[in-house]
Parts: sequence; structure tokens; C-alpha cells
Amino acid sequence: MAVILNLNNAIRQKTVKVMSKNEPKDIEVPNMYNDDIPVYSTKSIIQKPKAYKIRRKQEPKQTNKQTRVGGLFGILFLVVGAVVRWGSDYMNSLLSDAYARLSTALKEAGAESDALSDFHIGEFVGDAAIAFVVIGAFFFLLGILGCVGACCKVKCMLVLYVIFLVLIVLAELTFLILVFAFRDEVDSWFKDPLRSAIEKEYKSSASEDSISLAINFVQSEFKCCGVDSYQDFNMSTSWNRTFVYNGTVYEKLIPNVCCKNSSSNANLDCLLSPTTDNAYTDTGCYKAIEDWISDNYRILAGVGGAVLGIEVCVFCIIS
Repeated sequence: MAVILNLNNAIRQKTVKVMSKNEPKDIEVPNMYNDDIPVYSTKSIIQKPKAYKIRRKQEPKQTNKQTRVGGLFGILFLVVGAVVRWGSDYMNSLLSDAYARLSTALKEAGAESDALSDFHIGEFVGDAAIAFVVIGAFFFLLGILGCVGACCKVKCMLVLYVIFLVLIVLAELTFLILVFAFRDEVDSWFKDPLRSAIEKEYKSSASEDSISLAINFVQSEFKCCGVDSYQDFNMSTSWNRTFVYNGTVYEKLIPNVCCKNSSSNANLDCLLSPTTDNAYTDTGCYKAIEDWISDNYRILAGVGGAVLGIEVCVFCIIS
């Protein structure tokens, strides 16, 4: 019995080595316990708080990566808006082919050869471009708010970031629901300004003002006439309908660009008696644009779904 007790005391007096790479030295545990009290390893005592600290350090890094996405979207909107609004030369070079087709149609309709020389898309879509810049600045600042809140562990900034993110997602979902649930009201919301532009501001196929050029541009590119049909021009009060052919004065029923061959000399029948054979009478521009969106809906839906998915993922991670 004495031999067993001596052996037990010798074992307890040895050095207890901690199996942790973070501890450079051994920890000596002296024999100051009674035989009834077991000796516990210091490995579990040391490692648990360190593992907890590592997890706490990794959480803001993951959140920080997600909040950078919002900043990148903000920069993208800023660049697109700035290029469209103030980079007219670059945009005009991208749209050179479309301008050439429209210029040919306008010259055949009687416009001057330099009808598009003073037309800049940035001036025409100025408000939309400014909206892109404002939206981009908002998303950029929102991304900074989330990054700073995650890096510096500022709770109020993260709370604001989550609130804004929730509001954005709800607004997007509300817009989608309204588009499908109240289709007629949404169509009216888009169509009314277009009809008003044709009724009050459209002048002719040869006119060089921005509204007339834009309407002619859409009709030339999408092979359409009017908002719903060519009859939209019956209500136009600013459109110059009269033209002279072989010494005789006539009144047009449709603009020259609505004809499949926009030359007035070759399309007297088109201007006076438009049909589906000589004009785009059966295709409204609103429907033509809808068809174009429908043909490219996979791309548009993919981009929109990706944006919404990223926003939801960021919200889930932060919350």
C-alpha cells in the first residue's frame, strides 16, 4: 500500500504539459491537492475562451464583405448616371448606328442633313441620369454605413443599415406586386405622359426638337407608330400635318417615320391612307417595347433576382 501511495505522489509532481500551440511554456501543477480531489487539465480552460474570441473576430469580417456589395452597386449606378448625363460623346458613339438610321429616316422625311448634330442623349434623359446618380450615391453611402458599422462594431450604424435594407427590399417587392396586380393602372401611368407628348409637343418627322426627335427615334428603332396605334396622332395639336406634293397641299394621317419607306415622295398612299402593308399601323410603340422586354426578360429577371437575392442574404447575415 505504501508503494502505491509513493508512486501516486511521484506522478502528481511531474510537469503537466498543455497540448496547445498558443502556450510557449509548460505549466507546472504542484502536489497541493488531497487524494480525493482530481487534477484537471488546463487545456480545456485555456482553449475555450480563445476559440470564442476567434469566432467573435470573424463575424464582423463576414458582415463587412456583404456590405461592400451595396457600395459596389452604388458605384455602378454613379458611373452609369454620370456617363449618360455628362458623357454625351461616349454615349453618342455607342448609339452611332441607331443615330445613322434615324438620320436617314429624318432626311427622307425632309429634315436638314444635320438634324441630329445638336442632339445629345444626356440632355434628353437628363432627369433620369440625375436619378441614377442620386440612387448610386445613396447605395454607396449605405455601403459605407454598413462597412463602418461592421468594422468598428457600431451597433446604431448596423441597425440603420438593416432598416434601410429592409425598406429597399419592401419597396422592390411592392413595386413588383403592383406591376402584376394593377397592370392597367401601371400601363396608364406610363402611357399618359407619352400620349401627352404626342398631343402637345410633337411637331413633325423633320423637327429637330428633343421631344420630336425622341418619338421619331423610338418609332424608327422599334418599327411602330404612336403609343397604342397611329390614331394617337389624330389628337395632336402641335403636329404640322400639311405637305405639298406636285403643287397640291395634303394633310398627313401619320408621320413619315411610321411608313415602311419614310420618303414622302414614294409613300403618298402611306401618308394619306395608311395600311399594314405600307405602314406600321398595327404596332403601337408601347406594345413594341413590351415585346422587346419580354424577349429579353431572362436577362432582366436574372439581374433583378440577383440584386434582390444579395440584399436578402445581406439582411439575413447581419440580422
